[in-house]
Amino acid sequence: GLLGATFNALNIPLTLWRMRWVGPSGMKRFLESIAVAVLISVIFFAPPAIQFECMVTDVQTDRHQSLSLTCDPSREHSTGLQASLGLFMTPSEDAIKVLFHDPVAFHPGLLLLFGLIYFALACWTYGLGVPSGLFVPSLLIGSVFGRLLGEAVRSLGGASHGWSPPGMYALVGAAASLGGMARITVSLAVILVEATGNTQYSLPVLFAVMTSKAVGDRFNHGIYDVHIHLKKMPLLEDPTRVSLCDEVVSSIMAQDVQSLQPAESHARLYSILQ
Repeated sequence: GLLGATFNALNIPLTLWRMRWVGPSGMKRFLESIAVAVLISVIFFAPPAIQFECMVTDVQTDRHQSLSLTCDPSREHSTGLQASLGLFMTPSEDAIKVLFHDPVAFHPGLLLLFGLIYFALACWTYGLGVPSGLFVPSLLIGSVFGRLLGEAVRSLGGASHGWSPPGMYALVGAAASLGGMARITVSLAVILVEATGNTQYSLPVLFAVMTSKAVGDRFNHGIYDVHIHLKKMPLLEDPTRVSLCDEVVSSIMAQDVQSLQPAESHARLYSILQ
């Protein structure tokens, strides 16, 4: 919840700056997208290049999977360092699967670095002039920090005590992250449980999304509501913030009922709605 509220809070001034100086279209919008693409490519290729890992070792033109990387995080017998570096070059969808299911012990420092970098870049790219999405970035951010907690528990001897594997923490973290950013609750829990097939984790996932929404609502609105308000789009919000269990129908209904004809003028409709 705190992570999602922080994401939304940081995205507000960035969106206001983008609306003022970049605009909804034009050359500035295009150049910003190009600059972000170049910067992301440089940032994510830098850690593997510095460590002299994740280099192309073999090219086989007769196979669909032509590139074999030395630190593919899903490759068998990869070390924790190689698997952590592989996250920087792996597509986001595959990285989420690796964090959910791979039993390898990830390097905590590189995992934290990857999560912080991805969080900052995801906050910057949301609202960009190209489709960037929210579901996959938020799920990956949450799975990274959830996996960090799982690795910490495993290092303390949690595996020997029969505790849940680190991938379970990544799953719960992914659900909490998206729930804190978009404030999605029950539907998100059902989607994640059905997509992963881990029905035994239904209760912790549901508890995580409900808690993250409650915590995030203490600070700001969901990211979709934030952008609706920033762009001044008409939205009928739910004004009922009090319990209606003790109310009677006569106390909330108007006595002068207004009726509408099949064809009405705009002026009369406006006066009724006022």
